[in-house]
Amino acid sequence: MQEKKELEETMGKSLQSSEDVSTEAGNESGSGMIKREGGEECEEGCERCGSLRIDEKIFGIFGKRLCSKCRGEFSLISQTGAAEKYLVSKSDLHFLPKMEVNNPKSTFWKPMLLYSEEEVKKISERKWSSIEEEKTRRKQALKERRSKRIKKKISELKKSVRPKIKKEEEHTHLFDAEGRCSCGLEVEHEEI
Repeated sequence: MQEKKELEETMGKSLQSSEDVSTEAGNESGSGMIKREGGEECEEGCERCGSLRIDEKIFGIFGKRLCSKCRGEFSLISQTGAAEKYLVSKSDLHFLPKMEVNNPKSTFWKPMLLYSEEEVKKISERKWSSIEEEKTRRKQALKERRSKRIKKKISELKKSVRPKIKKEEEHTHLFDAEGRCSCGLEVEHEEI
């Protein structure tokens, strides 16, 4: 529960800090206005190129002032991609701003959730000291589990294939006068 609150607080701070940076990028006073060549002030433009055409969707969700050209440079990552690349869980991403997009595989499926890769990376760095070490540890654990499972299957297979040899008691044949034993063995006698 505390982790969620801390995450919310840090995410709120990071969003505020990114807004502060974007207002300072416009002019030195931080008023959120930029001056055109003629000296008239207008709303702040794109963070990267200064274009006045801002992508409303990116600005509304992530608070980044980017034009449609610079939007391609702003990296987004899907929920599945974030889990694979940065080892974050669904609950880690819950408090991050997300953009819903139609699923490219099928429009009948759930919409794809896209997150800011910068924010996902920050969460991952807080969660894991080294992502590469954690990935190698997980791969090693996976190999161990697989080898245990294979060894178990092999031992079960050996047990099922192994011939079931019953130790029978040694039988000494006792023949009657006609040459028959109680086990069914018959011996023929020739008289000379």
